[in-house]
Order: sequence, then C-alpha cells, then structure tokens
Amino acid sequence: MERVHKVRLEVDYNQVAVFSSGLANPFNDWEERHVGQGFAWRPESVSFRTLESGPHLIDVVITEHADALGPGVIRAVEVPFEVPHNGRIEIAASPNRLNSDSRRENTF
Repeated sequence: MERVHKVRLEVDYNQVAVFSSGLANPFNDWEERHVGQGFAWRPESVSFRTLESGPHLIDVVITEHADALGPGVIRAVEVPFEVPHNGRIEIAASPNRLNSDSRRENTF
C-alpha cells in the first residue's frame, strides 16, 4: 500500500531532514563529502540538500518499494533510510522551526 503526503516547508539552510519521530537530535552534521553527494545520513535520520532556500512543496511517498522515476522528476536521491518499527517519521527543514506544532503537522 502506498501513501502520499504533500508537505509545505520553509527551508532556511538548504536542507530537509527525514527522521524517526521523537529523535532527540534529528539533524545531521554536514561534511564536504555530504555536500557533494547531496545528503547526510545516519541511522534514523537523513538530511537532503536542497537546491535553494525558501518555500518548498515536498511529496512524501511511503511505500514498500519505490517505482521507476517518471520523466518529470527534476532530482532524486536514494538513501539507506528505514522507517522505524513504530512507523512514525517526521520531516523538518530547520532546527529553529522544530516545535510541537510543526512536529504534529509533519509526522506520518
């Protein structure tokens, strides 16, 4: 079964993070190699580099297996991220915007 969610985020530091819900320090430290590859990863958290700051509309697709990318895809990054056992993930763009309201709105 596939679930699709649309998330609107204001991106401050050219990154969007996907992480296990409730993770204490969800944002990753970026080194030069991470900037080059477009993401920084560790267990329970992955941060994606965005092409620019500002408002973003992100499609979150939760599925067992990803399909082939369509012709309209501008950028895709495949990363080793597993949804936690409780099935809860969060999406955020800045530690400064990570509050209880945004956590509730962007938790799946």
